[in-house]
Amino acid sequence: MAAIPLSPKRDLPSRIHLQRNKNYHRHPSIKIKTPDAAAKFVGEVGFCLLFPDKRYDLPNLMEAVHGGPHPGLVEWSDEVDNVWYWHQVLAAQRKIAEAHYFLNRPTLISPALLPFFLTLEAHRERDIDFRTEQDAEHVKEALGSMGPTPSLTLRRSVGMEGHAGHSRFDRALAFLQRSLVVLKVGGVVETGTWSSAVFDLTSRAFPEAVRKSARIIPAQARGVILLAYLKTAVALDQAQTQKLFNWSKPDFDQAVQTLIAQRKARLGPVPSISLQDLIAGQ
Repeated sequence: MAAIPLSPKRDLPSRIHLQRNKNYHRHPSIKIKTPDAAAKFVGEVGFCLLFPDKRYDLPNLMEAVHGGPHPGLVEWSDEVDNVWYWHQVLAAQRKIAEAHYFLNRPTLISPALLPFFLTLEAHRERDIDFRTEQDAEHVKEALGSMGPTPSLTLRRSVGMEGHAGHSRFDRALAFLQRSLVVLKVGGVVETGTWSSAVFDLTSRAFPEAVRKSARIIPAQARGVILLAYLKTAVALDQAQTQKLFNWSKPDFDQAVQTLIAQRKARLGPVPSISLQDLIAGQ
């Protein structure tokens, strides 16, 4: 979706907000009403959160379904029920890729953009303690032999029981999701009435995305991801965006300069919007 021209300068804030609300489907007239529309929305924005987060104004499925600002998962409703059920169905159908990725929150990534994220995670250097690394490897091996597995069954299969075991399992699974080695691929009721997330290896859930990621270089991946976010958000605070993506400053600056050189972005102050100074090009 093309950005609205951002001139004259005095109109920047209102125009950015209007275009962002349009791109995020934060208006009753364009709210998401079906699972297929939800999948299309994720494809349009490239990636989004499941529920809103106060720290960043990111696209999210909850507000797109609501058709406007929403407090998130604070109380259950028919809309929340739809969002919860639809995202599990779409993940099971491989129409989205889901993991706790951005801000340690449920993140939905389009299959088209997934290879670029996989490239960056394959080349990312991480500081991780030895115990968590070992536990993550055990969880990965269990998924490799068991196939798609609900969380409770998976935890029991690796023997991580009790309070300490739960904590170890959660840390290992969080690491595997942040590195996009493991994805959520649906939900199933294991106990009671609340569904458990089903996990699987990314290499099995999206084999073509993994193969494609091997042919992408990190600089190219950063450019594609940053441009997708910029087109959706219209204008970005550079420092906030670098922190969100967790890229090094030289890598982030290179991505910015490449987009500027390609006339896909420009720099300029945006009044009243917290130094959001990277603006979508025309």
